[in-house]
Amino acid sequence: MTVTINDVARVAGVSKSTVSRVLNKSGGVSPETEQQVLKAMAALNYRPSFLARGLATQKSYSIAIVVPDIRNPFFAHVCWKAEQVMRDHGYTAIICNTGNQTDEEEVYLRRMKDRRVDGIFIASAIGDATNIINFRAQEKIPVLLFDVAVVGYDIPSVSVDDFYGGRKMTEYLIGIGHRRIAFATSDVTYAERQRLAGYKAALREAGIAVDEELIIMNDEAKWSRGECQQLVELMTSEARPTAIFCSNDLKAIRTYGILQRCGLRIPDDVSVVGYDNLDIVAMMSPPLTTMAQPVDEMVEVGVSMLIAELQGQEREEWQREFKPTLIARESCRPLS
Repeated sequence: MTVTINDVARVAGVSKSTVSRVLNKSGGVSPETEQQVLKAMAALNYRPSFLARGLATQKSYSIAIVVPDIRNPFFAHVCWKAEQVMRDHGYTAIICNTGNQTDEEEVYLRRMKDRRVDGIFIASAIGDATNIINFRAQEKIPVLLFDVAVVGYDIPSVSVDDFYGGRKMTEYLIGIGHRRIAFATSDVTYAERQRLAGYKAALREAGIAVDEELIIMNDEAKWSRGECQQLVELMTSEARPTAIFCSNDLKAIRTYGILQRCGLRIPDDVSVVGYDNLDIVAMMSPPLTTMAQPVDEMVEVGVSMLIAELQGQEREEWQREFKPTLIARESCRPLS
């Protein structure tokens, strides 16, 4: 026989509305009474119906996590951590992968609206995120922007200062004697564009002219296959760079393979650095120098900000920006 909320109320010796308040965490119940209800639920092996709960509260207790590329270990970790935090708060996560496609991002936003999710946690494929800002304003659905900084809009966001990170990594390479520094990237994400801007700024501040020939702009699909003809041509030329700054660790991993096929050794022939500090890069040969982002803390703060809005709590701040940290390993050779 199915156990109902009435059974729980009878065993706990409270009213049905009191049980409902405990289930919905709506307050107005003393700690002692709450424990009575929880004990009754455990004794009866009661499992609340999320459908009935949703009808009563007009909530689905679900949050969409939208990321640009689930294959990227960085975003896979973001999904894992966000789902964990959401689950701890009583929410079910729905994970959506846009494949770095703007139109797919639009499709998922509309689809999640139709599914009546309570909120959306999104790492946008678009730098300025105007589509998300407009969506939030039109649909009145709480949205948290992750890994994208938005200035001048009342939309909660959590990001890392990628301009700072790009500049600091380039300054590190300059500091150990490198002046011909290539930048390997793809013009896909806002974060990568900010890292490139930081790289250029550091060169200019050091009195080094920005050489566009050293900026390797490769298609994301080709990077995923370990293909980059521009990098091959550059590294087999007489004017090859002494260091390569890869805009993320995945590109650094691909770059290792390409350099190996070119017969070049890291760091003896060329230094290589990355960005993200994926778990695997510490085990590479040689271990990769990279920029670490406080991903777990960023996700925890982001999910907490979103849930606070879902629960009608006042926020002290709309945006949080974190600083990345340089992790020096063995993939760089000092030239001075």
